[in-house]
Amino acid sequence: MSVVVIRATSSRRLVPGTTGWTVRDLDNPEIERQWDSSHYEIIEGVLTKMAPAYYDGGVALSNVIDLVKSHLKKTKAGGHFL
Repeated sequence: MSVVVIRATSSRRLVPGTTGWTVRDLDNPEIERQWDSSHYEIIEGVLTKMAPAYYDGGVALSNVIDLVKSHLKKTKAGGHFL
């Protein structure tokens, strides 16, 4: 007697707000393809969509950090900015 194992393909779609997701779901090539095409993350089993990171916002934040660091150094206030 022989046993044939057939791996079922998942028709599950990446829909933000759906639950029951784990990192093992990314082993499915179709799920992985969807995952790679956008900005998803899994938080406590819930699929969420991350906002894209934009360079322009990073420049503004970097400028603020530089100003705060400069002020701390000039006033010898001490402390760290992270």
